[in-house]
Amino acid sequence: DCLLSRGLGDVYKRQVYIDYGTTALYLTQELILLHKKLTIVTNSLAIANEVVDGSEFELIMIGGHVRRNERSTFGPIATRTMNELFVDIGFFSAGAVHPDHGYTSIHLGEAEVSRLMLSHSQKQIMMIDYSKYGTVHMNRISKTEEIEWLVTDEKADPEMLETIKTK
Repeated sequence: DCLLSRGLGDVYKRQVYIDYGTTALYLTQELILLHKKLTIVTNSLAIANEVVDGSEFELIMIGGHVRRNERSTFGPIATRTMNELFVDIGFFSAGAVHPDHGYTSIHLGEAEVSRLMLSHSQKQIMMIDYSKYGTVHMNRISKTEEIEWLVTDEKADPEMLETIKTK
């Protein structure tokens, strides 16, 4: 709740991008509990379902090819849509984070979606759990210094966090 309050600020209505994945889904559930009036932009079918079923938020669903295991969209239809969208805050996730290589993803299309929305977000918040630290996947989403806020759990390696923080 503290992060969400600080991240969303005192503004009643915000435009927010929420990436795909389980951490992003938990974030969405918390946002719904806060009863804020938001516009949610997402490429996640699971998040879109959560917003439609559990809130009065305005929803913008990014279309495109569907990656079945993540239930996310990507590809040229998605990027054409995102080229026209800009948000106040973007909440992102990644499959891996490494101090030298940044935030990376297994899937090229999802990495492309995240990269584009990072550049279209006034504030960027990356959500990574401890199990993803020190690993690298093939497709870079961003360098560590391109992310304004990093949200993680208490199991994250303090040395790794300090290295990322000083980049």
